Amino acid sequence: MSHATCQPASLSDSALFTTVGGYIVLVNGPYMFPIEVLTRQLVHTFYVIKSPAPFIAGFDLVIAAQLIIDAIGRTVYMLSTSTNTFVSA
Repeated sequence: MSHATCQPASLSDSALFTTVGGYIVLVNGPYMFPIEVLTRQLVHTFYVIKSPAPFIAGFDLVIAAQLIIDAIGRTVYMLSTSTNTFVSA
């Protein structure tokens, strides 16, 4: 996958949100990142916050990458379109 410079849609794209705990968080983005999940390559939207784990990825990434999560087995699967078989991480 080629590496691209990730830029927000515009330099002023940010918003303030109040968390469940009552803290105000500044969220910047969206940033479009090329990523690879198992055997699938895609470009996905991410938002960032100033914290030790700054990337926010949610259920929308699970759907976009068409992941199947086995929480008990602690494994992630996806259907490989080239072989029509399941691959796992």
